[in-house]
Amino acid sequence: MTWSSSLKVLAALPTASGRISKLNHLTTLSNVLSERRIGNDSNNHIFRGPLTGQPTFNDSEEIQKSVQDSRPYWFIFSGLGSQSNALPKELFSVEPFMESLSISRKILQGLGITTEELLHPNNTSIYTCLRSGLLSLSVVQMALYETIKNLLPSVPSGLIGHSAGEILSGYADGCLNAEQVILIQDACARAMLATKKSQGGMTAVGLSWEAAQTICPPDVYPSCEHTPNSIMVSGASESLNLFAMKLEAKGVFVRNVQTCGFAPHSPFMNEASELLEEYLKDIIPNEIPRSNKWINTTALKKDWESPELKYSSRKYYTNIIRNPVWFYQALQHIPNEAVVIEMSPTCIFAGIVKESLPTAQYFSPILKNGQLNPFLSNNSQDTGNTFLKQ
Repeated sequence: MTWSSSLKVLAALPTASGRISKLNHLTTLSNVLSERRIGNDSNNHIFRGPLTGQPTFNDSEEIQKSVQDSRPYWFIFSGLGSQSNALPKELFSVEPFMESLSISRKILQGLGITTEELLHPNNTSIYTCLRSGLLSLSVVQMALYETIKNLLPSVPSGLIGHSAGEILSGYADGCLNAEQVILIQDACARAMLATKKSQGGMTAVGLSWEAAQTICPPDVYPSCEHTPNSIMVSGASESLNLFAMKLEAKGVFVRNVQTCGFAPHSPFMNEASELLEEYLKDIIPNEIPRSNKWINTTALKKDWESPELKYSSRKYYTNIIRNPVWFYQALQHIPNEAVVIEMSPTCIFAGIVKESLPTAQYFSPILKNGQLNPFLSNNSQDTGNTFLKQ
């Protein structure tokens, strides 16, 4: 299916029922993500390791449980910086994916946005326009979530949202519907744009949180903790660039993150956070209790008993753009035997998950090259059974 024909299918919806090929449940995702037998191996050895490309073979390991055994599933929702419109065309033949897009399409129309334009591969505004970036990311994440959810034998055991991904955790937890997700993301963008006074940015660096606190310039702040020695810093663009150059000259890992000229998770967001709470009054009229499976990333664990963290509320979502992201802390709640599924168009957390949870199984539906994970397609003989089929 070409992108043009995908657009025609999307534009023809209001409902995807009967117009898109259904999922073929020859194999469940549980089978794919648990122990996988190699058909030609008489010893019944298995494929193991992160499912981020071709599987790895461990010839010393015997099958320890059947493919029917269920492991806990944990979903991770990425945030701004992971947006991409390089989507595998196969996804546009999958019913849950397209049904979710059709719902988003109607909501976006009310904002004067067409899904066809927003998700077009040539739409580079998702990297430069905050509104486009947030909306594109959330629309794709909801569609991926609905697709994967339909293939799991049980509900996920845990949910973790990174930055704007916290809003998608609210969706997966049943606290928000699709309309609220899109309207909250739109409100975030409007609040940040309305209060922006200078150019900002965000950079991933190979430092500890403590080290960064001692050497960051006055207008650059540690903003996200991914591992004990990998964080992100946010701040004023000029200072941030100079700081990054100095670190790089010393051999410290540095990578710029696409945040559309903003410095999220820093004091630069204080004014935007206050305005966002006003914008959310009509979008989130009532507080809804969060379930225990939704792990918070906006506060340190010692503060988790705070009343404002118990509910999906206006205050909860205003904290998302202002507070640091305590991602590493949240990852420690994932069991060692879990399957960690990243809901993102760019699978940015593979290395972080493998470092923090070396015995967990990591899975991303879309690979870094924009291709559908081979475990979700039947395009390669080497991938064995599939659970997606046109």
